[in-house]
Amino acid sequence: MVNTVIDMRFRKLRIAWSVFWGLAAVLLIVLWVRSLHTSDRVSGPLPGSGFVIMSRSGGLGIGIWRRDAGEGWTLHTSPSQKANLPYKNLGFAEFMVNADMYRVRWRYWCLILISVALATASWIRRIEWRFTTRTLLIALTLVAVVLGVVMWSVRR
Repeated sequence: MVNTVIDMRFRKLRIAWSVFWGLAAVLLIVLWVRSLHTSDRVSGPLPGSGFVIMSRSGGLGIGIWRRDAGEGWTLHTSPSQKANLPYKNLGFAEFMVNADMYRVRWRYWCLILISVALATASWIRRIEWRFTTRTLLIALTLVAVVLGVVMWSVRR
């Protein structure tokens, strides 16, 4: 009985957690699609330095200047271009350290997988592995949609 009361009390927290990370995943997908055509950059001051957050070419990057940025907050949008910066590639992320700046750039697919994993993490223990016809039909539809999008993007 006590265990049931505790489970009911934390159920709303689990739902809120899942909704938050699910929305984060959806917003990351939107930013990923936008980054293929548009480069967005937000920069601002930090005490004694500055930072930049940039979305371009399928990745989200954060940079911190080692010196005073000297300017206020800026937002810059331009057509996306491939930058030839000497990043060290880790597959899911890239980083670069030079005399002026520290930079880290994550691929959107990695950030989306992390968001989905966090959204489902609180429910893993609760899953009962029963499959109904409806569940299998939904799963098959999702697989077909993903494969269709992959084929469409390859043929473009």
